[in-house]
Amino acid sequence: MERPHEVGEAGRIDVNLAARDARGQELLVAAEPVAVRFIQTSQLLAQRLDFRVQERYALILFDFDHHSIDARNRHIVEQIGARIRDLPQAGVEIVGHTDNIGSEAYNQQLSERRARAVYDLLRNAAPGAAERIEYRGAGMIDPPYDNLSSETRAFNRTVTITLEYLARE
Repeated sequence: MERPHEVGEAGRIDVNLAARDARGQELLVAAEPVAVRFIQTSQLLAQRLDFRVQERYALILFDFDHHSIDARNRHIVEQIGARIRDLPQAGVEIVGHTDNIGSEAYNQQLSERRARAVYDLLRNAAPGAAERIEYRGAGMIDPPYDNLSSETRAFNRTVTITLEYLARE
């Protein structure tokens, strides 16, 4: 038996698009703020009233070939850190990803640096939770999005964070 998906609000982000063509012409587009929502799913376990809940966040985007976290993404990590503090029973997994440009070995190391950067921030945002947080790099293997366009490659320059815990209905 599965419970329906539950949607929660995790704040708002401002979206700006800057594009430059091969001739150097630029297009700048500023959009309205976008509400960031997360989906939380529950799955029945062996015990009648216990459910395993997973909250997944894939909001941390990195510039090409970088692992540093900008101020906007720091704020997102701090919000996730607050959620971790609210859920002292939750296990946390951080997985770094890359696009498919470059060698597999280099991308593996880059994804590990991205995951470690988020781990370091979460450790500070959720003191005492370090023993519940695991991190690893997935490199360009099993990307969240296909790598068929420059847009989807940009989305793969990310870190996903999963919180998993038992909750009663």
